[in-house]
Amino acid sequence: MLLPRFLVQEMELCSGSLKSLLREFREKKENPSDTLKEILAIQMLDALNFLHSRGIIHRDIKPSNFLVWYNNINSENSPMILKLSDTGLDSLWNVSKSTNRSPSAYQAPET
Repeated sequence: MLLPRFLVQEMELCSGSLKSLLREFREKKENPSDTLKEILAIQMLDALNFLHSRGIIHRDIKPSNFLVWYNNINSENSPMILKLSDTGLDSLWNVSKSTNRSPSAYQAPET
């Protein structure tokens, strides 16, 4: 008898998303520092590079899919780490069978 298989993703409890972090900055009428913007950009590119190096396309890149995790959950002054989530639309890179399932607001213009 074959039992059904499930893929389970387990990760740390994150305090919010990049979208909520940017909303907080807007509400406070502040701009993130250049250093913070650089750190976040590098982390986003590292996450995409990790997937692409394994032949995986995420297909749903948007601020709400980058979760924010602090090294010390009790202190928001500690270094933050972005974690890419929502891998439900991921697919193996296959150009011949590629279909566009990206939400239109975040869709690349060339698709």
